[in-house]
Amino acid sequence: LNVDQPETTNVGFIGQLGSSSSIYDLSLSNVAVSGYRNVGGMVGKNAGDLSNVSVDSGSSIESVYGYAGGLIGVDYDGVISSASSAATVSGSGTYYYNDYTGGLVGYKYLGSITDSSAFGNVTGDYGVGGLVGYSESVTITRSTASGTASGSSSSVGGLVGNSYSTTITERSASGNVPGRSSYVGGLVGYLSSA
Repeated sequence: LNVDQPETTNVGFIGQLGSSSSIYDLSLSNVAVSGYRNVGGMVGKNAGDLSNVSVDSGSSIESVYGYAGGLIGVDYDGVISSASSAATVSGSGTYYYNDYTGGLVGYKYLGSITDSSAFGNVTGDYGVGGLVGYSESVTITRSTASGTASGSSSSVGGLVGNSYSTTITERSASGNVPGRSSYVGGLVGYLSSA
Protein backbone atom coordinates (compact mmCIF):
# COMPACT_ATOMS: atom_id res chain seq x y z
CA LEU A 1 0.00 0.00 0.00
CA ASN A 2 1.46 3.35 -1.09
CA VAL A 3 -0.43 6.58 -0.38
CA ASP A 4 1.45 9.75 -1.33
CA GLN A 5 -0.61 12.90 -0.65
CA PRO A 6 1.76 15.52 0.81
CA GLU A 7 -0.78 18.36 0.45
CA THR A 8 -3.77 16.44 1.88
CA THR A 9 -5.17 16.23 5.45
CA ASN A 10 -6.62 12.97 6.87
CA VAL A 11 -4.49 10.44 5.01
CA GLY A 12 -4.21 6.67 5.57
CA PHE A 13 -5.48 3.31 4.38
CA ILE A 14 -8.75 4.92 5.51
CA GLY A 15 -8.70 8.72 5.50
CA GLN A 16 -11.39 9.26 8.16
CA LEU A 17 -13.38 6.80 10.30
CA GLY A 18 -16.60 8.01 11.95
CA SER A 19 -17.82 7.37 15.48
CA SER A 20 -20.35 4.73 14.40
CA SER A 21 -17.71 2.68 12.55
CA SER A 22 -15.31 -0.04 13.69
CA ILE A 23 -12.33 -1.94 12.34
CA TYR A 24 -11.60 -5.46 13.57
CA ASP A 25 -9.04 -8.14 12.66
CA LEU A 26 -7.11 -6.17 10.07
CA SER A 27 -3.36 -6.29 9.43
CA LEU A 28 -1.49 -4.09 6.96
CA SER A 29 2.08 -4.69 5.82
CA ASN A 30 4.61 -2.74 3.76
CA VAL A 31 2.59 0.44 4.12
CA ALA A 32 4.02 3.76 2.91
CA VAL A 33 1.79 6.72 3.74
CA SER A 34 2.67 10.41 3.45
CA GLY A 35 0.39 13.40 3.92
CA TYR A 36 0.20 16.95 5.15
CA ARG A 37 -1.48 16.43 8.52
CA ASN A 38 -3.51 13.75 10.37
CA VAL A 39 -1.60 10.86 8.84
CA GLY A 40 -1.80 7.23 9.97
CA GLY A 41 -0.88 3.85 8.62
CA MET A 42 -4.44 2.59 9.02
CA VAL A 43 -6.59 5.69 9.72
CA GLY A 44 -5.79 9.36 9.27
CA LYS A 45 -8.52 10.76 11.54
CA ASN A 46 -10.47 8.41 13.80
CA ALA A 47 -13.52 8.52 16.05
CA GLY A 48 -14.41 4.82 15.86
CA ASP A 49 -13.26 1.62 17.55
CA LEU A 50 -10.31 -0.53 16.48
CA SER A 51 -9.53 -4.00 17.82
CA ASN A 52 -6.99 -6.66 16.86
CA VAL A 53 -5.40 -4.46 14.22
CA SER A 54 -1.78 -3.93 13.19
CA VAL A 55 0.55 -2.09 10.87
CA ASP A 56 3.54 -4.35 10.41
CA SER A 57 7.28 -3.78 10.03
CA GLY A 58 8.55 -2.45 6.75
CA SER A 59 5.97 0.35 6.93
CA SER A 60 6.65 4.09 7.03
CA ILE A 61 4.42 7.03 7.91
CA GLU A 62 5.41 10.63 7.15
CA SER A 63 3.61 13.90 7.78
CA VAL A 64 4.67 17.36 6.66
CA TYR A 65 2.95 19.06 9.61
CA GLY A 66 2.78 16.40 12.32
CA TYR A 67 -0.24 14.70 13.87
CA ALA A 68 1.13 11.40 12.62
CA GLY A 69 0.94 7.88 14.05
CA GLY A 70 1.89 4.38 13.00
CA LEU A 71 -1.74 3.29 13.28
CA ILE A 72 -3.79 6.50 13.65
CA GLY A 73 -2.86 10.13 13.06
CA VAL A 74 -5.57 11.83 15.16
CA ASP A 75 -8.11 10.08 17.39
CA TYR A 76 -11.17 11.60 19.10
CA ASP A 77 -12.81 9.34 21.70
CA GLY A 78 -11.99 6.08 19.93
CA VAL A 79 -11.54 2.78 21.75
CA ILE A 80 -8.31 1.08 20.70
CA SER A 81 -7.55 -2.45 21.90
CA SER A 82 -5.09 -5.19 20.94
CA ALA A 83 -3.47 -2.89 18.41
CA SER A 84 0.13 -2.66 17.30
CA SER A 85 2.39 -0.80 14.93
CA ALA A 86 5.96 -1.47 13.87
CA ALA A 87 6.00 1.40 11.39
CA THR A 88 8.65 4.10 11.32
CA VAL A 89 6.90 7.42 11.92
CA SER A 90 8.20 10.87 11.01
CA GLY A 91 6.54 14.19 11.76
CA SER A 92 9.43 16.25 10.51
CA GLY A 93 8.97 18.33 7.39
CA THR A 94 9.36 21.84 6.11
CA TYR A 95 7.98 23.58 9.21
CA TYR A 96 9.84 24.42 12.39
CA TYR A 97 7.16 22.98 14.68
CA ASN A 98 5.58 19.73 13.55
CA ASP A 99 3.44 18.73 16.49
CA TYR A 100 2.42 15.37 17.93
CA THR A 101 3.98 12.27 16.51
CA GLY A 102 3.50 8.80 18.03
CA GLY A 103 4.44 5.22 17.32
CA LEU A 104 0.78 4.15 17.53
CA VAL A 105 -1.26 7.39 17.68
CA GLY A 106 -0.10 10.94 17.01
CA TYR A 107 -2.82 12.83 18.91
CA LYS A 108 -5.48 11.27 21.12
CA TYR A 109 -8.32 13.04 22.95
CA LEU A 110 -10.67 10.99 25.16
CA GLY A 111 -11.22 7.25 24.80
CA SER A 112 -8.80 4.47 25.67
CA ILE A 113 -5.85 2.38 24.55
CA THR A 114 -5.61 -1.15 25.95
CA ASP A 115 -3.26 -4.09 25.35
CA SER A 116 -1.49 -2.24 22.57
CA SER A 117 2.11 -1.71 21.51
CA ALA A 118 4.42 0.21 19.21
CA PHE A 119 7.82 -1.01 18.05
CA GLY A 120 8.89 1.50 15.40
CA ASN A 121 11.14 4.53 15.72
CA VAL A 122 9.44 7.92 15.95
CA THR A 123 10.88 11.33 15.07
CA GLY A 124 9.33 14.78 15.26
CA ASP A 125 9.65 18.18 16.85
CA TYR A 126 7.22 18.80 19.75
CA GLY A 127 5.15 16.13 21.48
CA VAL A 128 6.86 12.93 20.39
CA GLY A 129 6.02 9.60 22.05
CA GLY A 130 6.95 5.99 21.48
CA LEU A 131 3.24 5.09 21.75
CA VAL A 132 1.32 8.41 21.71
CA GLY A 133 2.51 11.92 20.88
CA TYR A 134 -0.24 13.78 22.77
CA SER A 135 -2.93 12.37 25.06
CA GLU A 136 -5.68 14.16 26.96
CA SER A 137 -8.30 12.55 29.20
CA VAL A 138 -7.29 9.11 27.94
CA THR A 139 -6.93 5.78 29.77
CA ILE A 140 -3.86 3.79 28.69
CA THR A 141 -3.65 0.25 30.09
CA ARG A 142 -1.22 -2.64 29.54
CA SER A 143 0.45 -0.91 26.63
CA THR A 144 4.10 -0.68 25.66
CA ALA A 145 6.56 1.06 23.37
CA SER A 146 10.06 -0.09 22.45
CA GLY A 147 11.15 2.13 19.56
CA THR A 148 13.34 5.22 19.79
CA ALA A 149 11.39 8.47 20.31
CA SER A 150 13.41 11.45 19.12
CA GLY A 151 12.29 15.08 19.23
CA SER A 152 14.08 18.29 18.28
CA SER A 153 11.94 20.54 20.50
CA SER A 154 10.24 19.58 23.81
CA SER A 155 7.87 17.04 25.38
CA VAL A 156 9.46 13.79 24.26
CA GLY A 157 8.67 10.51 26.03
CA GLY A 158 9.34 6.82 25.64
CA LEU A 159 5.60 6.10 25.95
CA VAL A 160 3.80 9.47 25.75
CA GLY A 161 5.26 12.82 24.70
CA ASN A 162 2.71 15.27 26.10
CA SER A 163 0.07 14.05 28.57
CA TYR A 164 -2.87 15.87 30.20
CA SER A 165 -5.32 14.25 32.63
CA THR A 166 -4.37 10.82 31.34
CA THR A 167 -4.41 7.63 33.42
CA ILE A 168 -1.52 5.29 32.59
CA THR A 169 -1.36 1.85 34.25
CA GLU A 170 0.49 -1.44 33.70
CA ARG A 171 2.74 0.08 31.06
CA SER A 172 6.35 0.02 29.90
CA ALA A 173 8.71 1.85 27.61
CA SER A 174 12.12 0.47 26.71
CA GLY A 175 13.28 2.56 23.75
CA ASN A 176 15.87 5.32 23.69
CA VAL A 177 14.66 8.91 24.13
CA PRO A 178 17.28 11.27 22.70
CA GLY A 179 15.44 14.57 23.23
CA ARG A 180 17.37 17.73 22.54
CA SER A 181 15.40 20.29 24.55
CA SER A 182 13.10 20.45 27.62
CA TYR A 183 10.67 17.90 29.08
CA VAL A 184 12.26 14.62 28.08
CA GLY A 185 11.31 11.43 29.93
CA GLY A 186 11.81 7.70 29.68
CA LEU A 187 8.06 7.16 30.14
CA VAL A 188 6.38 10.57 29.70
CA GLY A 189 7.92 13.81 28.50
CA TYR A 190 5.45 16.29 30.00
CA LEU A 191 2.76 15.18 32.45
CA SER A 192 0.01 17.47 33.78
CA SER A 193 -3.01 16.78 36.01
CA ALA A 194 -2.40 13.04 36.16
